[in-house]
Amino acid sequence: PKEYGGDAALLVLIEVEEWLPPELP
Repeated sequence: PKEYGGDAALLVLIEVEEWLPPELP
């Protein structure tokens, strides 16, 4: 469902942000 896809995308973005170095724009 769209709801699950949206949540999954948000979780991926959050994990990527935590994984990326903070100095990147």
